[in-house]
Amino acid sequence: MLAVLKLDHRPKRDERITTHCILVSRIFGVKRFFYTGERDPDLEERIEKLQERWGTGIQVEWRRSWKELFSEWDPCHLTMYGLPFRQKLKELKSSKRLLIVVGGPKVKPEIYRLARWNLSVSNQPHSEVAALAILLWELRGHRFSRFKGKLRIRPSARGKILTEQDDP
Repeated sequence: MLAVLKLDHRPKRDERITTHCILVSRIFGVKRFFYTGERDPDLEERIEKLQERWGTGIQVEWRRSWKELFSEWDPCHLTMYGLPFRQKLKELKSSKRLLIVVGGPKVKPEIYRLARWNLSVSNQPHSEVAALAILLWELRGHRFSRFKGKLRIRPSARGKILTEQDDP
């Protein structure tokens, strides 16, 4: 089982980052996405509406605290200060309850201490969304999830072709 936790969401400042973390998680088959910080019913509603149109796949859940999740899951904290993730990829793949933790504005030292792994995709400043995508790409064996929704994009070299599926 695989889940993602986004720490310390701030609706006014982090709307796009958290949304993009959810979308990346969804496309790579993550079934549960948790977030802490400020509860954001608008975020939850946007993701619900997206899934009505494009197909379901991920459950978004606000949590008051990350601590309970750390005791229920094997937390892998993504940080540019961590060890190279490829060194631990085999361990990550063998976890039965892997929780990928994406930081927020200021990650508490306790997160580093209690995480089972503190891993990086690069030891240079980079996007947490990109780091999440790279790690999930490797964990999922370079595969995306497929969805049965009302809408579908037909691949095109130029332009946008959006169609409704006959049988979602």
